[in-house]
Amino acid sequence: MKINKENAKKCIEKVSKVSRHYFRSIATQLLSQIRSTFEDVGKLLQANGGRYLVGDTFTAADLTFASMAALVVLPEEGYGASLENLRALFDTGTLKVPFIFHYLATPVHPSFPDLLTEFRNLPAGQHALRMYKLHRSGGAEGSKL
Repeated sequence: MKINKENAKKCIEKVSKVSRHYFRSIATQLLSQIRSTFEDVGKLLQANGGRYLVGDTFTAADLTFASMAALVVLPEEGYGASLENLRALFDTGTLKVPFIFHYLATPVHPSFPDLLTEFRNLPAGQHALRMYKLHRSGGAEGSKL
């Protein structure tokens, strides 16, 4: 096959189509794993009284979970990797590839706002957001994320 602009475009389109299918499959698995993790964390919170994951103080467990969950709950207090910019790009429609959900489709999958709301409303998502509110911005308890 002769390499020219038209053939290159066809090749790229074919690879892109295969990639989207493959990555959509991965995204479905990742979403399932995220939901399962959030469910497990919710159960742990319930068993421990709902305030912290381990004991009655902010620990590395809370820090780690909040840091990882930030990618799917987008805390208002920021993440250190400028989720505010991500949120602004998403809100204006400029962002076409949002974090973990970028494998769902391009442009932005229409369910991304629903997924964000879903994860924010789960007990584990509420916990992550609360950890950011209390500990990221020098909240009442003083520990920092």
